[in-house]
Amino acid sequence: MMEEKKSVLIFCEGPHDVALVSLILKKLLNASEFSDKFSALPSPFDKLFQTAIENHAKLELSLDMAHKFFLPDLILTKGDTYIVLFNAGGQNRGDKIKPFIQNLWDLTLVSDTFPGDATTYIKEHKYIFVSDADFKNHDATLADISSAFETVGGQSWINTSWNKINGTYIAINDKQKNVAALVWCNTTSGLGTLEDVLMECLDKDVAYQQAQGITIEMHDWQMEHPNPQRRIAEIAKMRKASITLMGQKIKPGGSMNVIVSQSKLINSGNLQTSPTVNNLVKFFLYFLN
Repeated sequence: MMEEKKSVLIFCEGPHDVALVSLILKKLLNASEFSDKFSALPSPFDKLFQTAIENHAKLELSLDMAHKFFLPDLILTKGDTYIVLFNAGGQNRGDKIKPFIQNLWDLTLVSDTFPGDATTYIKEHKYIFVSDADFKNHDATLADISSAFETVGGQSWINTSWNKINGTYIAINDKQKNVAALVWCNTTSGLGTLEDVLMECLDKDVAYQQAQGITIEMHDWQMEHPNPQRRIAEIAKMRKASITLMGQKIKPGGSMNVIVSQSKLINSGNLQTSPTVNNLVKFFLYFLN
């Protein structure tokens, strides 16, 4: 008899989000990285990802267009749950994600009826959308997610009502309880980006302070710009540059997502100094079950 597994799909805006979320899951929730072949995944993931590779191989795409969006950046497991993380992009990501979700739904309907060679299957999925607040507030960011995913494949899906978890920037959709949204921001202003959360971990670190000082001295950052959108973007860029500089001794030439995920500068100790991270851990413990 086939064994049923669980699934949580996390759609991030970029590789930095994937790096931090996966680090939290591995360091603080003891999730393990799945490193086997796609064929070893539960149905319908085995067919879904193998088919994506075959379809991409048939297309005559330029190198810059042959992006692996329909393949996950990372798959983790925690108990019976498969956690699938995607770098889905920020702009117009609904147009990219919705066909994928529709295909997933279609294959899930027959995941236990026509499992192929799979020995396990998944019948239900949960979804988490990860976004920066940027210059918008929490409600506006949630409204953007609702607008992008109100319908999938012609079917009504999520609505515009969200149940916010008190004291956090995490919310669960009122209509679809299996859909959640995580918004990165400065917890005081409600505006900002992933880098605000990283500052909760690194702001008091002497090495980070030194790197930030060098970065500010070397370049002109318009961090006091009167336009909120420009100001928040400049602050985020400065912090990205500072974190990347901080990690160069350990990972020479490494990008920020490499620094976050592999340098050990962000670890279980300083992750737990972040209120946002601690709230996210509590949420994961609830939502992953």
